[in-house]
Amino acid sequence: MQSVLDVVAVVPPGLEEPAAAELLALGAEAVRPLRRAVACRTDLAGFYRLHLRARLPFRFLREVARFPCRGRNDLYRGIQAAAATPAATETPGSAIDRLSILELRRFHMREQLDRADATQEHREKAAARMAVLDAQRGHLIEAIDRLLTEIFLGQRPLRVFRMMKMYNDPTMNPYLYKAQNRAA
Repeated sequence: MQSVLDVVAVVPPGLEEPAAAELLALGAEAVRPLRRAVACRTDLAGFYRLHLRARLPFRFLREVARFPCRGRNDLYRGIQAAAATPAATETPGSAIDRLSILELRRFHMREQLDRADATQEHREKAAARMAVLDAQRGHLIEAIDRLLTEIFLGQRPLRVFRMMKMYNDPTMNPYLYKAQNRAA
C-alpha cells in the first residue's frame, strides 16, 4: 500500500454495520464502525475505489491534519477578528469539499488521458481539460490556504450562516397560511 490515508465515511444512522462490511469488501483496512460513521484506512487508489464503487450513501472524508481538539469551540478559541473585517462566504469545510470533488474529476480525466483505445483527438481534448482542472486545483488550494491563514490570524471571521427554512412552517409559508385562513 502506498501512503496510507485515514478516512471517515459518514453514513445515515443505523447503517454503520452494513457500511463497515461494504468498506471491508471494497478493500479498506482497519475498519471500525463509529456513531453515524465508519473509520478506515486505505491508499489513494482505494480512496477513489470507495468513492466509485460504494453502494451505500457515503460521504468520504480524508484526514488532512491532526491536532488536539475536544469540541467545535476548541478549534477557534482565542481567534478574534475585528468587527469591520469582511467575512468569508464559505467555510473551510465547504471549500475542502469542493476540492475533493475536483480531485475526483482529475482522477477520471487522467483515466481518459491514459485510455489505450482513445483516439489522438480524444487525448488532446482530455489533455486540454486536464490543464484547466490542474489550474483550478492550484487556485482552490491557494484560496483554501489563504482563507485558513486569514482565519487563524484573526483577519477574517468565520461566521456560521444558519439555514432559515420557511416552507414547512405554516406561519411563514404564504401558501400554507393562506390555505389555513381560507379553511377557517
